[in-house]
Amino acid sequence: MKNKKTDFKIVPVFKQAKPIWVDFVHIETKVLNYDVDIAGQKHVLSGYAQNWRQDKYSFAFAAYYKNQMIGFAKGCLGEQDETFLDHLYVLPEYRKRGVGSQLLNAMEQASCLVAYKMSLYPLSGSMKFYDKHKYTSWHHYMIKDVPNFTNCVIPVFQWIVRSFHSKFNVDVDNSLIRQNKHQPIFVHLNKYGEVDGVAVRTKGGENKIWTDVYQNKCRYKLLNALNKVK
Repeated sequence: MKNKKTDFKIVPVFKQAKPIWVDFVHIETKVLNYDVDIAGQKHVLSGYAQNWRQDKYSFAFAAYYKNQMIGFAKGCLGEQDETFLDHLYVLPEYRKRGVGSQLLNAMEQASCLVAYKMSLYPLSGSMKFYDKHKYTSWHHYMIKDVPNFTNCVIPVFQWIVRSFHSKFNVDVDNSLIRQNKHQPIFVHLNKYGEVDGVAVRTKGGENKIWTDVYQNKCRYKLLNALNKVK
């Protein structure tokens, strides 16, 4: 990699499935440095699948270099307006290039819509990484107040409007969005952190965008985000 900031990309994983989990398992075993047989792989895969089915708000991002997944982060929404970072792994040969930092930032951005805090149980040796990103130790885990994000496009992994913290300045078809569960959905936050644009890619492949009629820049950003989804 010549340019650590541009040679890889961070992609939201809206619809998890076996091919994604296979990559997750590959990265996890490389990072944790343990070998698993076929039965062991199936057990780990079933764990990812079970969490995906059970978690109310499960969300994940993957880092890709060309077409290879080189890292991923995965979490879920818990109780009391808190999200949990379950996994954040980067292949050893791609570390110290900003991949982990960008994955963590993406998780925090996604969390800001539904949570005020994000917590995690750090791996041995990862304390300095999270210290650098202003996570503080609390008993056996680390925690951080989720920053306020503005002027940005954020993916939405589950349309739970009653859980959103941001004020909505645009009317959307909530029924249509709920019908397209796990499809790519993005919101645009204005300079006040309010939602002034929403976009969804329907199961039929149609892009539906709601913004104020005069917000062409917001519409462009949302359309650009939809077009970048793998």
